[in-house]
Amino acid sequence: MGDSAKVLRLPIPCPGRSLRALAGCAEDATGMCTSPIACLNNKAARNAAKGAKVEQLFEVANLLETASWAQRVQRSTLEALLRNGRPRRMVRGEVIARSGAAARNLILVVSGAIEVSMMSPGARRRIAAYLGPGEIFNIVPFMDWDGSLHDAIAQSDMLVLMLDRAVVEDAMANDSMLGLILMEMVAKRARLFYRVLAEHSLLSPRDRCVRTLLHLAAKFGVVMPDGNVDITLRLSQEELADVVGCSRQKLNVQLKQLERDGFISLAYAQVSISNEPGLLALVVEGRK
Repeated sequence: MGDSAKVLRLPIPCPGRSLRALAGCAEDATGMCTSPIACLNNKAARNAAKGAKVEQLFEVANLLETASWAQRVQRSTLEALLRNGRPRRMVRGEVIARSGAAARNLILVVSGAIEVSMMSPGARRRIAAYLGPGEIFNIVPFMDWDGSLHDAIAQSDMLVLMLDRAVVEDAMANDSMLGLILMEMVAKRARLFYRVLAEHSLLSPRDRCVRTLLHLAAKFGVVMPDGNVDITLRLSQEELADVVGCSRQKLNVQLKQLERDGFISLAYAQVSISNEPGLLALVVEGRK
């Protein structure tokens, strides 16, 4: 849970008087709580707190305090999403959406990642994107009332916040910035989609591999003490090949060559970038 003295700037819904009594909290007429750690650190209250999803709401509140888009909406909007959203734990491989199925919720990624993919007529899978913490899934079908555009699964064990249509529509009616942010998210993903589409037609497997690694590092990378950038998203070579758009065998050739050249290091289901400026130089070289 991190720092036991953590006090949220953004309060979560208090589960009720009985839980407050167990945790020794003062009465709160607003029904909101800025110090849920009191429940989670109190033995008497811990089980009740878990049953009331206090820990999950605590994680959601932490995410909303740091997500860049959340800084642009009204505080009351974030409180409404916390109060009315439904936190849900998901396990790796769990189905989130099927292409063509009705989209009843917006899904905010709190931790972990969603794998978004599509299947060709020849049953060839293509991974379109990985959505990480702070990103929202299902925007287009949610807005146009049509079926989901992609298949989506939990790429790892994860926590999401399910936002029903009525909750989102009410939030947008009271805060127009939320609607603008959702449109911006759609526009940015469309730009990425068209860029990747062009790259798959024009670039070599090596160039696509390099660009994919840089993209994943920018989104899921953590700078280590030795200066290397570890991609925290754990992907098998088959999964990475479905992102790059080539066979696993071709991808393996490219990864091994990049490793021999000192650009990356490989471990099981993990890639670490050893020479990010060198990879960026390869991208520039590929443009010539």
